Amino acid sequence: MKKVLTIGIAAYNASTTLNHTLKSLLIPEIMESLSIIVVNDGSTDDTELIAQKYVDKYPTIVKVINKENGGHGSVINKLIEIVDTPYFKLVDADDTVEKIGFIDLVNKLSITKADVVLSPFFMYDLKDNKKQLVGYLNSINKYERNKVVRFDKYYQIIQPALHSLTYSTKLLKNSGFRVDEHCFYEDTEYSLYYFLNCKTILLLDEPVYCYWIGSTTQSVNIQNRLKRRSQALRVSYSLISFFENNKKNMDNAKEIFYKNQITGVLSFDYQLLFALLNGKRAKYESQEFDLNIKRTSPELYEYVDKGNMGGKKVGKVIKIFRKNNWNGYIFLHFCFRKSIVNKIKMG
Repeated sequence: MKKVLTIGIAAYNASTTLNHTLKSLLIPEIMESLSIIVVNDGSTDDTELIAQKYVDKYPTIVKVINKENGGHGSVINKLIEIVDTPYFKLVDADDTVEKIGFIDLVNKLSITKADVVLSPFFMYDLKDNKKQLVGYLNSINKYERNKVVRFDKYYQIIQPALHSLTYSTKLLKNSGFRVDEHCFYEDTEYSLYYFLNCKTILLLDEPVYCYWIGSTTQSVNIQNRLKRRSQALRVSYSLISFFENNKKNMDNAKEIFYKNQITGVLSFDYQLLFALLNGKRAKYESQEFDLNIKRTSPELYEYVDKGNMGGKKVGKVIKIFRKNNWNGYIFLHFCFRKSIVNKIKMG
């Protein structure tokens, strides 16, 4: 059977979760259509041993690559180099796939030529065992389900995320883009860069991915986000650089898409800095971040309150701070920091 999809698994010290991930993928009806590559990113636990057991049992399906630790981004870059099936999907080693949706995805991939495939996904909160369905459009309007559509018809309402994405391998390889290595939150780059040359999208309505959240060790945990905020900002600066370097090649739809998406990320970063416990520190870092955006991309700097990715309110507040030389920031920080923290936890 011809293989149509490579599943790349980023695995670092994943001995407690990797079995769960691999079992969810190895569905008899479709597994011969898959190539599953586990990239062991310098783990110090039994990740390699667990992966090798699956290689031994499913030698035509599962492979393992061992490499020095380079972070999630290095795994993505490595996988894009070696993937040789028509489509590629990234799955983290502490997540799973949904059986019905995954079977549907693989079957659809065998008959499509779309550049990108988007599918809903679940977020499963380990703390309260709640499972929430998440879409990939920021609109409740009807859309063309299970059909290939043009990017320029949907560019204003797409909300791409790693968990919703399956890419054409040709699109990935021809782009030449690499995401940041030794850095958290680079999945935002992975979710955006490759849309630059996207023309067609297959819109699916069955959830494929299950994103397990609630662990204190995850990078999206609020305390980890605050500790690693410099890495979140590094990703934002990379996105800004990407926009500035490639906007000459963007048509109107792509330019608006990237302005919306990137200013949405910037708005989240302003909120992250606002969530710092010390008001003076929060003000200083927010001003510094704001000035860096102004220096590197005056266009995005001015657009920060115009995007439609949930950042308009934050952008308007930032523009008020700019006009008032950031006066009143510490008072508002005192009044609203807790609500911002709770918002980040929920988001």
